[in-house]
Amino acid sequence: MQMHPILYFLPENLQRELCGMDQGTLKHVEEIRIRIGRPVEIVMQSETRCLSFVPTVSDRQYIAEKISQHSFYSLEEEMKKGYITIEGGHRIGIAGKVVLENGRVQSVHSISSFAIRKAAELIGCSAPFMHHLYDQKQQRFKHCLLVGPPKSGKTTLLRDMARSISTGSREKGFSMPAKKVAIVDERSEIAACHNGIPQLTFGTKVDVLDRCPKIEGISMMIRSMSPEVMVVDEVGHEKDIEAVMDAMFTGVTLLMTAHAQSVEELMRRPLMDKLIQSELIHFIECSSRGYSLFRGKDEVMYVERVS
Repeated sequence: MQMHPILYFLPENLQRELCGMDQGTLKHVEEIRIRIGRPVEIVMQSETRCLSFVPTVSDRQYIAEKISQHSFYSLEEEMKKGYITIEGGHRIGIAGKVVLENGRVQSVHSISSFAIRKAAELIGCSAPFMHHLYDQKQQRFKHCLLVGPPKSGKTTLLRDMARSISTGSREKGFSMPAKKVAIVDERSEIAACHNGIPQLTFGTKVDVLDRCPKIEGISMMIRSMSPEVMVVDEVGHEKDIEAVMDAMFTGVTLLMTAHAQSVEELMRRPLMDKLIQSELIHFIECSSRGYSLFRGKDEVMYVERVS
């Protein structure tokens, strides 16, 4: 994923320092952390580095105006969530002074920190799992829950599953026709939509409901788009699980993620009991090292993660 759309938002001195870095290093940058009055950090998978550039209040104003295209009010709703998605699917998180009204966030002013997270897609990373998750006789996918801590590659793998399923595959001994895939993207993390349009790679049969709560979004997509496969991120609350199970009963296949250190930890959570005791028997445990596919409590295969 190119850095050019990100550089556009940065002050010239910071642009120059980043562009002067080794291209191999720049390629592996996952996040740029900008904190007013402190050195800029670049975060990679294996290390974090501090740059010499120290942003000022005027640099904050420059970045904010670039993000909002000189109309901060146009982004007010997005800013309430603490982040915005820019062209290319990259995400800019913000922190600063919060203004509350009746206990709810109304706006964020005096921004003190920007966390720019580069959109990541790893095309083909889901391929080893497709043979296990697609039933050629029934011509349908099996439900699957991806489990792991933050930054373990759950969403990257989920996104590529959606791409692969909506594209289809034909190879020797394995045929997987493209399926209609509905993505309920509550946090704009799966498809990384900008102005409603997915910025990342998918097949021709993907429909995205961007920034919609899972509970409403799942039922909306079933009614309006008749999907064969539903993709959702970060299932965990009781109402999320109820919505997911309702969708399963309609015959839609669910692919989803949940935060947990392991499948074993997930299975100890009371809230997950209903889901695990239903048709859900396939899990993928995600970590910085790789992905393990489980059928129930039995590990079926392990795939090393490639960055």
